[in-house]
Amino acid sequence: YYLISTKEELELFRDIVNGTLSAEQQVFYPEGASANGRLVNDIDLNPGYTFAVDGTYTYTGEGEGPGVQSWTPIGDYDEEWVEYTGTFDGNEKTIRGIYIKDGEAYYQGLFGYINDNGKVTSLGVENSYISANDYVGGVAGNNDGNIQDCYNAGNVNVSDEDGYVGGMTGDNDGSIQDCYNTGTISAIGEYAFAGGIAGDNDGTIQNSYNTGTISVSGE
Repeated sequence: YYLISTKEELELFRDIVNGTLSAEQQVFYPEGASANGRLVNDIDLNPGYTFAVDGTYTYTGEGEGPGVQSWTPIGDYDEEWVEYTGTFDGNEKTIRGIYIKDGEAYYQGLFGYINDNGKVTSLGVENSYISANDYVGGVAGNNDGNIQDCYNAGNVNVSDEDGYVGGMTGDNDGSIQDCYNTGTISAIGEYAFAGGIAGDNDGTIQNSYNTGTISVSGE
């Protein structure tokens, strides 16, 4: 396992998985999408910032603030399709301050796409705003693997006409166990699918619950 204790180490782990390191760096981090990670500290990606349901944010630290940094998911859907196939142990830690606001993007969350061999466990997501076109979740945009013992307390939004959005994942074809959502889930698409745990489920969901607000503007 890569032991992850800082924002910079989490970003490095993301780049290892997504294959965006330089050729020189890849010699030292060859695992790629199968890399295993374990959090050893809580991590705030945008310290001092608080994110509202509508995507606005305020800075409560000293001075004007460094500016909000957007997050690129672990297992990214961009020019090349990357599915996460490793194990990420949240170790009962929390990641805060995830900020994604991209009306053209797909598969957005802390993770973009979790492969059927991938696993994310014991992780909390808090004080975040994740808004994209389709397949959007607090933990993952799409889950074909296993999400266990996780929770989302951030704001998650989808804008596509028939997009999928959920607290854990937008679309679940794998398994979700012992998870919950308290964050606000919203969809503005005419035929969008929104749920506290998953917007769409063709897999299994067990021992999980939602107390967050779910809102849709279409059917």
